[in-house]
Amino acid sequence: MNPFGPPQMAQEEEGGDEWLTSFSDVITLILCFFVVLAAIFAIKERETFAAAIYSLRGLGRTGTYNPALVRKKEAIQGVAQSLDNRVKSDQYKGNVKFTKYLNGIEIEINENKGKAIFPPGSANLTRSAQRLIFDVVKQILDPPPNLESSPEQFRATILQAISYIEIQGHSDTLPTGAGSKYPSNWELSLARANNVRRFLEHIGFPEELLRKVRVTGYAHNKPAVFPEFVPNDPEQTRANRNRNRRVVLFFSTMKG
Repeated sequence: MNPFGPPQMAQEEEGGDEWLTSFSDVITLILCFFVVLAAIFAIKERETFAAAIYSLRGLGRTGTYNPALVRKKEAIQGVAQSLDNRVKSDQYKGNVKFTKYLNGIEIEINENKGKAIFPPGSANLTRSAQRLIFDVVKQILDPPPNLESSPEQFRATILQAISYIEIQGHSDTLPTGAGSKYPSNWELSLARANNVRRFLEHIGFPEELLRKVRVTGYAHNKPAVFPEFVPNDPEQTRANRNRNRRVVLFFSTMKG
């Protein structure tokens, strides 16, 4: 008798279908796992979608889902309207440019009644510039008359609504000169931005906002537009140079 013949084949036939049962059990378990996983994701997706809808509704009208966001939006709109009215007045027309963006408010100051806010080659604010910046910045923290919030409530809302403040310094194209303490217009424009920041601190600008200030210097690389383009080249007139020695304050309502 051959021990490796028919008896061995008989054993294989007796247990040959058992693996099918185990395989089908594994497939069933895998299918159940994916069903449970899909259900979890569906629940999470609905929760996320609902949260997004609540936030959007909160931005749309008062007292709906997110009143804090509504108050911030109303406060920023009030500031924007107040600044817009101010810069359109005869006192500041052509000297202060105000622009409202989706992510904040930009205030650009280049002159005060025909007087440059920085002397040539200097980072020191003129007296005229100090008065102008003080008056413009005051509009940021004083509630517009059409808002019902108290001054304290309005200021607290603005402090929360503003994420950061960028102060930009600019220069004309004239070189700083061999005797200047600024090697180039890059350092000069940055020093101008820093001095505006120090001035804000001097006039009592809130510490909560001072901590959010960033200073940048652009030298002569961003010519002014007031509202016409103001050329910034070596052949420009004295009036153009005055307007390009300016400062820009950007109050952002978004983190960045």
